[in-house]
Amino acid sequence: MTTKNRPDDSIDTLVILGHTGFVGSRLTAHFQEKHPRLKIIPVSSRDIDLSKAEQCERLKDHLTMRTMVIMTAGIKSNYGNDVNLYLNNVSMAANICRIISDHPVRKFVFFSSIAVYGVDVSNRRLTEQTAPDPDTYYGLSKFDSERLLSLAFSKLTDSSLVLLRVSSIYGPGEKIIAPTPSGFLITYLEGGEVTLWGDGSEYREFLFIDDIVRIVEGLYLGDYEGVLNVGGHQPHTYRGALKCISQLLGKKIRVRHKPRSKKKVDKVYDRKNSLVRKLFPRLEFTPLETGLEIIRRQHASRNPTP
Repeated sequence: MTTKNRPDDSIDTLVILGHTGFVGSRLTAHFQEKHPRLKIIPVSSRDIDLSKAEQCERLKDHLTMRTMVIMTAGIKSNYGNDVNLYLNNVSMAANICRIISDHPVRKFVFFSSIAVYGVDVSNRRLTEQTAPDPDTYYGLSKFDSERLLSLAFSKLTDSSLVLLRVSSIYGPGEKIIAPTPSGFLITYLEGGEVTLWGDGSEYREFLFIDDIVRIVEGLYLGDYEGVLNVGGHQPHTYRGALKCISQLLGKKIRVRHKPRSKKKVDKVYDRKNSLVRKLFPRLEFTPLETGLEIIRRQHASRNPTP
């Protein structure tokens, strides 16, 4: 990938599908601030239901070879990992493929997930060459959406597609209090208590919101296309993350434990063969400790002590 560190003159319009979500809202704000010459078209589910083909037709006036599309829209696994989630997510991708085939764009960035490699599949050396093995409706919906988009873009000339297989994204302003380090921190700040399955020794990737925003900006400035794994660049166990939270709060925190119902699963991207590091050698990923401190400060500013 060649990053030019300047706006791509071939693009004058940016369409953000899912702009009111956690990631979409940060991308919208960042591009509005850093790239004011771009015409930003923010689209939420209230504007257009992407699962409805007839509603997707409303996008066509914004789709040209001078357009970049970022698709963060989709139903998250937190809202029910079932066949209905699968059907909704795949229908969105199918409808986007249909309209893009008739109205090609210059660049398209699709937010996929590490779940395409399998939620219950342990691997500490995942790369872009690792064979997908989705074992949940959510992971399968992301993988099948990738395949639909890849097939559609294979028939287009001068259009590029990036499939971002991201790990858990966290940061201030999260819409969901998930069982992640940031969700744990908010739980403790609001007087709650965290429950862990097993001893919390599983390794996971946690990606700070500002880091993925900078990577997407780099994709706008550069010319990479294909699959790209993006994690936090430093894996952590849940147990280690809770220790970090304890130090951050300056007190011992109570943790409940439940017996593990499945075998321990690590999900970590390969550090030695990190493509994202090769593409963005100057990018400094945010350490978990720093990201959690930013969340703590924001929470304190929004919830001042009487």
